[in-house]
Amino acid sequence: MEDDGRRKPSGVLAAQRLRRTGLEVKLDKGFAKGTYCLYVEFDELAARVGFGAAHRTAVSYCALLKKQWGQPAGCKLGETHDGSHTGDPRRKHDLEATFLWFPIETNDDRFHDEAVRQDFQVASLRAGQVWPLLN
Repeated sequence: MEDDGRRKPSGVLAAQRLRRTGLEVKLDKGFAKGTYCLYVEFDELAARVGFGAAHRTAVSYCALLKKQWGQPAGCKLGETHDGSHTGDPRRKHDLEATFLWFPIETNDDRFHDEAVRQDFQVASLRAGQVWPLLN
């Protein structure tokens, strides 16, 4: 089968651009078996409103998305990680790392792409309904 250029890059199972907010959400296969990663990228928003405001918006949306996702059957959602935290006590944030992420781990350490993709779509729809009411 030839790639016609319309498919998402390998590993990316779903992507959603939230145009009004400047956020982009991606569901990706992780490196470990049975692990997925959900990324909330805010570089477009940071260019528009500044890093601090964009970061707060991304943290809020990421928390809402996790809440709407709930506890999917056969999976557990991990803690949210901030790509901008450098570990350097002299710097609060790496202003070029404009993303948050959290792992989604399957209980059986196997990939279940379609089920996780569907859970992502449902959580995204629910978050999209609630998000305008919060902002």
